[in-house]
Amino acid sequence: MADLNQVQQTIQSSSVPGVQRLNARAAGDSIEIHGQAESISARNAAMKMITAKHGDVGFVNRIEIVSRQPEMQKVPAAAPGISQSPQGPQGQQQPAAAQGQQRVHVVKKGETLSHIAQQYYGKASAYNKIFEANRDQLNDPDKIREGMKLQIP
Repeated sequence: MADLNQVQQTIQSSSVPGVQRLNARAAGDSIEIHGQAESISARNAAMKMITAKHGDVGFVNRIEIVSRQPEMQKVPAAAPGISQSPQGPQGQQQPAAAQGQQRVHVVKKGETLSHIAQQYYGKASAYNKIFEANRDQLNDPDKIREGMKLQIP
């Protein structure tokens, strides 16, 4: 396992674009890396920076994704039970959750249901909500493909 003090020094002397409040804490036999990232790629860059210097054994990634608007996809009005989201000021899309409507997420390369759940619900463990809502096109929560349009309940 890496030395906690060395990891903390690495974090203090480095910055990763899109990542804030990065810190390290001891957690039993591992070191938890905490912080806030604007995107999954920013979170991954922070972990890559740390593991490049200290190896990847003993780290637990606790960097949460914040300040990122989940990608919204307009669904044709003909789709049953789903309506289009109205535009807000200056053409910005209003969050569908605030309107009580279904949301649709278009899967990007490298995403998992856990990543998507983290974006929408703030916790990766909520992936099963998305899986259950999309049983018509998913048989296995680990087998999503780029370009799939998933309903986000």
